[in-house]
Amino acid sequence: MNALAVPTRNGELSFWVAQLADKKPSFPRFTGQDSVDVAIVGGGYTGLWAAYFAKKLEPSLSVAVFEAEQVGYGASGRNGGWLSAMPPGNRAAFARAGGGGLEASRALQQEFVAGVDSVLDILQAEGIDADQHKGGALVAAHTRAGLGRLVTRRDADLKYGLAEDEVHMLDRNEFRSLIDIPTVHGGLFYKHCARFHPAPKAIRDNCWTAGP
Repeated sequence: MNALAVPTRNGELSFWVAQLADKKPSFPRFTGQDSVDVAIVGGGYTGLWAAYFAKKLEPSLSVAVFEAEQVGYGASGRNGGWLSAMPPGNRAAFARAGGGGLEASRALQQEFVAGVDSVLDILQAEGIDADQHKGGALVAAHTRAGLGRLVTRRDADLKYGLAEDEVHMLDRNEFRSLIDIPTVHGGLFYKHCARFHPAPKAIRDNCWTAGP
């Protein structure tokens, strides 16, 4: 097949947005005739949360979000649909950066933990049904060597800011009681992880339009 003959699928956006295609709202096109107190460029998570908190902190502000394509067009609309408290990147490098040391890295970890519950609390407070559920996350070890690496990983988790009750070591039977993987040797259970549908707030409920 000629790759050039395959039509682009960018307009279909993501799995999440495609599920709500029949409920997708339309937004007015900016003509340059209006003025606002706060103009936010980009309708991804960063822009939308910025608009939300700007209105929460100062309701009198007029806030507008400008998006060249549509809300959720970029990486924010193509994620896995989960909230995790695990910082991306090398935590040892974070501890070395900026002179904050280990305590700064531990504080960063706890901000990630707080962030998961903060999102869920806001969804509940705003009455948003995003299929959210905080069920935690499992990491499986399929070999004995892999289980040993998870022991080391948990030690690092505790060193860099997770509490004892936030990451549990599971033996084979404990793991299989949650997900029955015959070959598993054990694993880790992370308490602070939730699943959710990323699109309803921006697409289905049309609540991100911030007016005066």
